[in-house]
Amino acid sequence: MPETKSTGISYGTVATSVALFLFLLMLLFLGDRWAAKFPPLPDFSSSQQVKDMKAAFIAYLTPIVEHHNEKILGERRRLQEIHKAIERGDALSWSESRWLKRLAERYQVDWDQADPPAVTQALLTKVDIVPVQLAVVQAAKESSWGRSRYAVQVNNMFGEWCYKKGCGLVPKERTKGARHEVRKFSSVSDSTRSYMHNLNSHRNYSNLRQLRQDLRAGGRAIEGSELVDGLLLYSERRQQYVDEIRSMIKQYSYFLRQQAGSGKVIKGA
Repeated sequence: MPETKSTGISYGTVATSVALFLFLLMLLFLGDRWAAKFPPLPDFSSSQQVKDMKAAFIAYLTPIVEHHNEKILGERRRLQEIHKAIERGDALSWSESRWLKRLAERYQVDWDQADPPAVTQALLTKVDIVPVQLAVVQAAKESSWGRSRYAVQVNNMFGEWCYKKGCGLVPKERTKGARHEVRKFSSVSDSTRSYMHNLNSHRNYSNLRQLRQDLRAGGRAIEGSELVDGLLLYSERRQQYVDEIRSMIKQYSYFLRQQAGSGKVIKGA
């Protein structure tokens, strides 16, 4: 009797398929980090000239901010497509509904299955860019141009806090009884992504998002100088902090013009 070949699926085939599936999942969830391998924080304190240090800082951070803005814009484009489909009366597919619900959870928007337009409209005010000039200037302010203890030791460029013991560095100036620590990040890129998401989701920055939405509605460019008033609750120093950031943005713009005028265009800025 001739030997017959089995038509069943072998254990090895199943294991290979499972491994491939897991690998694809890793690409889906970790691909952003793998695709953008930015160098670690340079030693900005080694610069002999202040202008050289500032130029190096801007050139280093700008591509990181732009990368995360591109990721946000990719989500915004898909969100806009879904929003238009809902307005046309089209039924959402299972995958669209699932993606929208996850996005709402991430941006702290209440999910209402009965009113998808309200969900997408609320998300469109949140899923949007943070101007490069604003992010770079705030990073410069909060990290002392990348030279602070928190920037160097835990990649924290924007002064973000956390409240679980061991989640970061204990501030030397922390008052007695306070629990906050300066949050630890695995990279400057992660710190930047967290900062941008914070501005886009936290209730403290709803005014900033409204200012940005008004610029969108008016067909105007989203400039950092136009959003500064939305940072009133970013620091305990309130209006003084806002005024300092506004002044730094003017200095930043002037510095870039100076560099360009002298033929020293900052790469990435």
